[in-house]
Amino acid sequence: MKKTKLIFLAILLLPIIAFTYNLRVGDVLGVWVFGYPDYSSNSIYVGPDGNITIPPIGRINVEGKNIEQVEKIINEKIKDYIKSAKVTVGIVNYAPFKVNILGNVVKNGMLDIKTDKIKLSDLIAMVGGLREPSKSSKAIIKYSDGNEKTVNIDWILKGENGENPYIYEDTFVIIPYEFTNKVNLFSDFGTYSLDYYEGLTLKTLISESKISSDRIDDEITIIRDDEISKYSFEQVITKEDIQLKSEDTIIIKKAENYVYVISETNSSKVPFEKNEDMTLKILLMKLGINPSYVDEVTIEDKEIKLNEKLQNKSFINIKMKKNYVYLTGAFNYSGRMGFEFGEDMTLIKLISLAKGFSTEFSGNITLINPDGSTKNLYINPANLQESNEINILPGSTLIAQMEEKIIYVMGDISKIETYKNGDTLYDFVLRNNLNNSYTLRYRIENEEKEIDLENIESLKEVPLKGKVFIELTKEKNDQVIVYKEGNMEIINKNIVRLQDVVAAVGGFAPVDDGNIKVMKNGEQIANYTQEDIINNPLIQIPKGSYVVVQPEAKYSYITVMGNIAPRSIRTDVPLSLVEILAGTSIKWEFQNNIILYPINGNKTMIDISNIEELRNKFVEPGSIVYVPDVENIFVYVFGEVSRPGIVQYIKGMTTVEAILKSGNITKSAELGSVYLFKEGPENAPVKLDISGVINAAPLKTGMNPELKPGDIIYVPKNAITNVLEVVSTVTTFMNFVDKGLDIYGKVK
Repeated sequence: MKKTKLIFLAILLLPIIAFTYNLRVGDVLGVWVFGYPDYSSNSIYVGPDGNITIPPIGRINVEGKNIEQVEKIINEKIKDYIKSAKVTVGIVNYAPFKVNILGNVVKNGMLDIKTDKIKLSDLIAMVGGLREPSKSSKAIIKYSDGNEKTVNIDWILKGENGENPYIYEDTFVIIPYEFTNKVNLFSDFGTYSLDYYEGLTLKTLISESKISSDRIDDEITIIRDDEISKYSFEQVITKEDIQLKSEDTIIIKKAENYVYVISETNSSKVPFEKNEDMTLKILLMKLGINPSYVDEVTIEDKEIKLNEKLQNKSFINIKMKKNYVYLTGAFNYSGRMGFEFGEDMTLIKLISLAKGFSTEFSGNITLINPDGSTKNLYINPANLQESNEINILPGSTLIAQMEEKIIYVMGDISKIETYKNGDTLYDFVLRNNLNNSYTLRYRIENEEKEIDLENIESLKEVPLKGKVFIELTKEKNDQVIVYKEGNMEIINKNIVRLQDVVAAVGGFAPVDDGNIKVMKNGEQIANYTQEDIINNPLIQIPKGSYVVVQPEAKYSYITVMGNIAPRSIRTDVPLSLVEILAGTSIKWEFQNNIILYPINGNKTMIDISNIEELRNKFVEPGSIVYVPDVENIFVYVFGEVSRPGIVQYIKGMTTVEAILKSGNITKSAELGSVYLFKEGPENAPVKLDISGVINAAPLKTGMNPELKPGDIIYVPKNAITNVLEVVSTVTTFMNFVDKGLDIYGKVK
């Protein structure tokens, strides 16, 4: 019993072991790098040389390898460019393979199958089904590895289920005629059928078929019942003839002398005449290849000479001298550029052959040399003569990087977004639903300007190009915020009047009198009483104001507002400033003073550095404690973070903490090559690897140093980012930010 189970298990496993799919020339692959769409593609063609090309890695030979092996190779090689990358490889389209089907079917011959395998029933359907359904009950399958199998096909005609094996590349399928009194011959020269008679021999059948003997292959196959026998044509003709029987099927192949050629320009089967010398010299003549252009010819890694004889059906690998360069990316024409041997290949000549760059070209070219080393080049399309002295090695790959269509938004709104070709500033304003309460300042290429958001035509005349920097400052607060006894109401109207304020909070209820104080930009600009409400209810309240409604003192609150979360403290007795401020979110490390507006009297500026003095300073109910904005102290975070720009500095802040305060990194950030500029972009940056600490507690370490005000952090997109490009980008950022710092965060 155990032996039977083992045999059954072995039968189940055989197809899996024998038919693991190996990649072939003509297959189309998909390579996906998780988190890096620029390095992913679903149209990578396995070329005639068995290679695929993957930027930035270059060329990889995949022919004969399975998907798992290719994934492993790419995952290893791409680590030089992307740390911790996850690569997935799949087959998008299979290259067609050939299956030979002969016998009692409508169409005999060789078929191209465009999948990795096909079921027997589907194959029979492809050739039109059985020619005479009543005269065949089985199919004989001969696999490329020499295994043979006989399968009953009666179930196909009956519309039932039955044994339906897969047919793979180079399989030979015969549907023999049965229940007849004929002998059938199938050959590359046609199909022939002869009525059987006693004494009919194979030699007679060949003679009757009128096939020229010098075109017949030496091996002849005879299928009798379920047995397959093979005979030598030479032996049948000259010595021993073979007696045939009714219903025999004979298969004769055309005599072929050929070799398979694999080269960078050709992949094919090259035939030779039966009596023609099969030498390398004649093979090159047939292919039209000049021998002086050939670098090396090998058979199974063994080099052969020009006059050396070739073995029939051998695989010849021809390696040409490298006289070409591959171009990809933002060129107007990409692909393989050919050169005469010995001709100098300069960058400017390649650009000319590529018909220049597309409009998406960023100015950066990545050069991958034949040895796999890389180099970044900056090209000025307006002055290509600067590139004339740059020579390119044969076999190199040049990737013209496309311009990133990115908008860096800073200020009161901070984020990164992309745009499309043809977008203008108007499209940006429309997408973000901006109104005239914002001031917009932009830098596009070398133009820097402030623009009125109400002027739609002017916005439409500013096209977005390259990296765009935009600063948004909310100049106008279009709301009025009203506080009363711990409650807050927001009034959104084109015109806000005193009566609107009263209606929003129910006046001075539950009493009849009190004060309405209007604050703006840290100053009290108006004070209204019950008499004003009665006599002047249509007085306008400026937008952007904070209004405190205080019933008469015995029912009053102390209101705290300004550069903190606003709150109202219910009290009937004076409270010390320490007690008032202790319950707020005031930043003691930055705040120098506060402003006190007593219920009766003038405003007072109070220094809060002296805690003892704060304990002794008492605030009457009905007063307002205003916390003004502090002088801003910043560090700067740019590149692949969610909100690039200014970050409020806190004493002891580390690099990782600053990045986290910028909304954390984007998916495409390269954490192994973060640049830190100490005290400005004019100093050389320090390169940090924060990949091990970004998700841990941000303790101060050598790779996570403590910052000082004015420090600049740049998080790049990939590890091959050029330092000069980083410095240029950071300098552009800082020039733009510095000019806007005087209005950053200001509310009028």
